[in-house]
Amino acid sequence: MPLLIFANKQDLKCCMDVEEIISTLELDKIKNRQWNIIATSAVNRIGIIDGFVWLKDSIIAKYSYSNK
Repeated sequence: MPLLIFANKQDLKCCMDVEEIISTLELDKIKNRQWNIIATSAVNRIGIIDGFVWLKDSIIAKYSYSNK
């Protein structure tokens, strides 16, 4: 199953950026599943829809491929 991480609070100056989160969580070491991290701001409604669209597309692609 694909893994989606929302990097929320991107509207704040003190937040970790996407690259810092990838490094801190060592996401680049995940090799057994597709993953993505989306910069978001729930307050400003940025990135939320993009994240769910990526997740939907990733799940459809995974199951479309495996069912053929």
